[in-house]
Amino acid sequence: MEKLSELEDPRQPSNGTRHDFREILVIAVCAMLSDADSFEDIALWGRLKADWLRRFLVLQNGIPSQDTFLRVFRVLDPKQFEAVFRRWVGGIVGALDGVMAQGNRTDFA
Repeated sequence: MEKLSELEDPRQPSNGTRHDFREILVIAVCAMLSDADSFEDIALWGRLKADWLRRFLVLQNGIPSQDTFLRVFRVLDPKQFEAVFRRWVGGIVGALDGVMAQGNRTDFA
């Protein structure tokens, strides 16, 4: 999720930001890819998967609340997020394309 570092954190540090911006985004993206469709679902998914998430995230202040996810996505530039997300997915799809095509040939051979 290195691509997420291309996004600017729109929050004001003076407002007492407790959670790392990129960690919030990683949790949200992972949760949404796992069928979470609300900020409540995202926060719940994060709490349920906290041990797994700590394998690659620091989570210094734990899992953000649903209100934190809401506040971050409320001020996040959706076009900028979409552009970064599309580049990330495009990189994954491009990397998997050869593997999938190769797998399909042997499956039907």
